[in-house]
Amino acid sequence: MLFIVFHSGAQTCQEDYFVIKYQTSTVQNIGKAIYTPKNEIIFAGSVIREGSHSALDGWFTKLSSQGTILSTKYYSSVFYNYIRFNKVIPADGENYLLVGNIGNVDTTKVPPPPYTQYGYLMKVDKHGNMIWSKMFGKTFVTNIASDINNIISTGTGDYILTLDYSNTNSSTIVLRIDKDGNIKWTTTLY
Repeated sequence: MLFIVFHSGAQTCQEDYFVIKYQTSTVQNIGKAIYTPKNEIIFAGSVIREGSHSALDGWFTKLSSQGTILSTKYYSSVFYNYIRFNKVIPADGENYLLVGNIGNVDTTKVPPPPYTQYGYLMKVDKHGNMIWSKMFGKTFVTNIASDINNIISTGTGDYILTLDYSNTNSSTIVLRIDKDGNIKWTTTLY
């Protein structure tokens, strides 16, 4: 792998962009990366599940500032054949929140169409070990697919996330959650 970091100095965790080249075909997607105060690079995404052509496992990786892999974790589910993360942000302490979606897809077609898809939020420690996870879907509206596409910290220990629902009547739900993923309030945008 090749990592090129565009960064102007260590500060608090912030988003940066990386040029990444992989010599393997298993990497499916990589979300936005963050650069930590300890000069580590953290990103999340998904990889093709071993033995499959279209099932995906979630993926968390921490690198040193020189690109050495410090830890990496894969996340799969016995109930769902698809986990995709599209963003990672710092949480409390040295923990992180990963957001994206989880569900089941038709593994006989490429690209695989979803049967079910729920927004998925996971809190992990500094090594990528799961602390807790939450699924969001079919709670607010009766649509077929949902995806958490963004999350930000409020600076007070809470987080704001946007959850997109897709079907014939698409909408976006804005949620405020606490550090344990409990919903404080929601607003629906059509």
